[in-house]
Amino acid sequence: MENYTTIGNMTAASFDAVMSYLHSIPISYETKKFVYKQLGQEIYETHHQKMKDRLKQISDLKQGWDGYDGLPIKEKTVENFVQFLNVCDFSDVADWSLFPNTNGTLLLEQKNASISIASKEFSYYAESQNRYMEAERQPYTLRSFLETLKTINSFLKNDR
Repeated sequence: MENYTTIGNMTAASFDAVMSYLHSIPISYETKKFVYKQLGQEIYETHHQKMKDRLKQISDLKQGWDGYDGLPIKEKTVENFVQFLNVCDFSDVADWSLFPNTNGTLLLEQKNASISIASKEFSYYAESQNRYMEAERQPYTLRSFLETLKTINSFLKNDR
């Protein structure tokens, strides 16, 4: 009998059952590689869509959204981030979470890094194994932001 895990009202084969099945059928190395890439792509794509949904939610916040004087996210900042999400690789944002900042900017965060995104500039900080990288008030262009995010991801790779 196969092993199944119940999540909510959904039943899914457990990891062990899936791996046992995969090892029981003859598949080539190339097929294994393709399956690996496809599953990773599906996970990244799901996270990417969730980030788009989160951006939509955040972009609707009104003045005082935090119970104090939190500013709404500026329309240009939202437009810039939508453009970014439309051109980035799904894996670029895989380890990041998106939050509103009380000053009307967006905040991308992960374990050891954060990027504050305004309409015309961005600032960032990252730490990895006692090494640091940071910059304040970098002029925002789609290209510079994308390159910076990829650089930070590469910088943090050893921490994963």
